Amino acid sequence: MSACIRARSVEVSLMVMLLAVNGALVLPSSRGLPLVLVRGRFVCAEPAGEGACPPERIGIRTSEGRVYFFLPADSAVALFADSRLRAEELQIVALRHDGDRLESIRVRLVRGGRLYDIAYVCDVCQIKSPVPGVCPCCQKELAREETPIAP
Repeated sequence: MSACIRARSVEVSLMVMLLAVNGALVLPSSRGLPLVLVRGRFVCAEPAGEGACPPERIGIRTSEGRVYFFLPADSAVALFADSRLRAEELQIVALRHDGDRLESIRVRLVRGGRLYDIAYVCDVCQIKSPVPGVCPCCQKELAREETPIAP
């Protein structure tokens, strides 16, 4: 099996399927956790050094000044690596854990009052990832793609 096919299989297997429970969409492990919608910008509390931020200290600050931190293994933590995205306003749908920790379900970019889905793509191998990095097939840096959401 080629590296591109293996990478595509991993991409498909990483997809999270939503289940309908009592008319609401929830993740299988989310029972009892409140769903929240948060708008704000990435923040790092207590940076560890030049450009580094411990995963447990990455969060989002709302316009009201409230800060929510992500669970350390959350995919939103990986998005923090995209320095251009740190300057942008984001809208995050998440599960709120104890201590106002967030487990992101969907992260979207807000620009000019419009929402955009964010993905990182390899134009050579046609591989799409929800987080920045290099293509698992050709090792080319993935490019950020923004797709407007229909109003």
